[in-house]
Amino acid sequence: MKPFPSLMTRESSGEKLSTFTGHRDCVYTLEASAQADQFFSAAGDGMVVQWDLAQPDTGQLVAKVRIGVPALSSVEGQLWIRQNFEGLRTSLTWHPDGKLNLSR
Repeated sequence: MKPFPSLMTRESSGEKLSTFTGHRDCVYTLEASAQADQFFSAAGDGMVVQWDLAQPDTGQLVAKVRIGVPALSSVEGQLWIRQNFEGLRTSLTWHPDGKLNLSR
């Protein structure tokens, strides 16, 4: 399957700034990082990726889960990864040191 590109544009003019390529399904959500030059994306492919604005062609895989990730939120340096699978809601928290914690 061909990767889905995500475009970054300037809000005021719509000018294309960068293309971020790597997800294999539609991107559902973007979330800001604690670092101003980075952000996270989550998609239907179950991947959560951290992106650096200075290197748009190099994303870092943060988490890979079985089903798509419809929601992300960043709270106090932790990234919350939300899912709903057959009525079961799960949350993963990701810490910049690489630890993942699961809660249901």
